[in-house]
Amino acid sequence: MTEFFRLRLACRICSLDEIETWANNQIGNLEQPPFLLCELATASQLQRADVINALMCYPRSTKEKDSAWLLLCRFLYTDLSQEHRGVEETIAALWTLKQLHEIPGHIESEVAWVEDALSLARDGIYGAMEDVTTSTLTMLRQQFERV
Repeated sequence: MTEFFRLRLACRICSLDEIETWANNQIGNLEQPPFLLCELATASQLQRADVINALMCYPRSTKEKDSAWLLLCRFLYTDLSQEHRGVEETIAALWTLKQLHEIPGHIESEVAWVEDALSLARDGIYGAMEDVTTSTLTMLRQQFERV
């Protein structure tokens, strides 16, 4: 779960308050919570970069990293399909992760493609925003359905 929060925080679709609430809930379930978890319980008082670094300190396996990516794709897909988040914000989140080298290599070109399609549609040069939304939803769905 820490990797999922780290990815969401990195692309600015998670608040420090969400992480603080999660950490406090975890502390309530543990007899001796680790120091890092206690630090995250004060996330709203910390800088975003410090919280990201604290989340990076948690040991995580390749499986956990892959699971976090799939969970993030499902999260973005659900938000976009239910119109809780717009296509521009969704693509901006993916683009940010691409710039941070936090997305799997096999999807980098697809993220670049939807980002270009968004620019063209937004500027009225080619395509419609609805098509960009559909393409983005398809790309995200393919990520979590490929498992």
